[in-house]
Amino acid sequence: MKSINSSKSNFLLVSVLFLLCLSSDMASSQPAQGTRITWCSLSPDGQEVVFVKLGKDWENNGLTEIWKVNVDGTNLTQLTKGSVDAAPEWSPDAEEIVFVSWRPEMRLWVMKKDGSKKRQLTRGIQLKHSSFPRWSPKGDTIAFICTAHGRKSLWIINADGTEPRKIVGDIPHRLGWAWSSNGNELLYSSEKGDIWAITLDANNKRLIGSAPSFCIDLRPSPSGDKLMYTSYIRNNQDEVGIINIRAGEEHGGKLILKGNLTSGRWLPNETKVLVNKRVIEGKRCYFHLCMVDLTNGATMELTGGRVNDGFASCLPNGKEILFLRNFESIVIMNMDGSRQRQIFPMT
Repeated sequence: MKSINSSKSNFLLVSVLFLLCLSSDMASSQPAQGTRITWCSLSPDGQEVVFVKLGKDWENNGLTEIWKVNVDGTNLTQLTKGSVDAAPEWSPDAEEIVFVSWRPEMRLWVMKKDGSKKRQLTRGIQLKHSSFPRWSPKGDTIAFICTAHGRKSLWIINADGTEPRKIVGDIPHRLGWAWSSNGNELLYSSEKGDIWAITLDANNKRLIGSAPSFCIDLRPSPSGDKLMYTSYIRNNQDEVGIINIRAGEEHGGKLILKGNLTSGRWLPNETKVLVNKRVIEGKRCYFHLCMVDLTNGATMELTGGRVNDGFASCLPNGKEILFLRNFESIVIMNMDGSRQRQIFPMT
């Protein structure tokens, strides 16, 4: 039993750090027992938040739990227990949640939003280590990363668990990838920073832009006209750029955002984006949330102080932003950074 627990703990530590590097690139610290949140995701309808919390006896058994709460802080519900569960993502209709679970191997599972009807999605030796699932915009397919013999590849599978197929093989360790806005293609970055779009039959791919180095995050705009990327440069410095897919970057359709920024998110009207800004104080690094106006380059800092804020999402009402603070609390604020209130844990 000790070896199993040790394996789970090691898996969790690696997964938490990797998830944070991909999703918010915030500086991490050693999780405190039973208090840390390692992931949060807002439902497409903006009504609920699903999140991952370390179990009460995490230091001894390595277990993590998936929970859900309404955006007003009510109806806190535990969805999973007794395993290592991570990376929950909502279906487009907000009725189901796909997640990674060690039961006892690293596989993808799907459950109803109330935690019922759990079913294993990926099976077989080829898909033994499945992670980072994302629903297609249409809701009929799920894309994910598979790791075998130290190599990573990008796969898709039908939402009912049928027809798993490899789309891209031998991808970079910190691959940035995403669904296209219409769900007809997958977007991914090469090691050199070339950004490709590939059809779901893997037969056709096209170059849509380039970055200085491999991208750790890709975010197509809701309309599909633009793509925001985060590219790793060096010494924990990133470049956040926006490519106008329709104009083509060779015709000036590319904008580089200024400042020590990373990990962007689109706001509904596509004229502004939400980004993380690195703030260095001595040997400490903090991450604040900023809003960048793409029409004039103006940057508004929404959060500040000695905090790490990330996993940000704009609510569908276009008036509020939800985010994770210090891996300890889930917070909602107005679009200008005012009226910050904690919805979990309730104060």
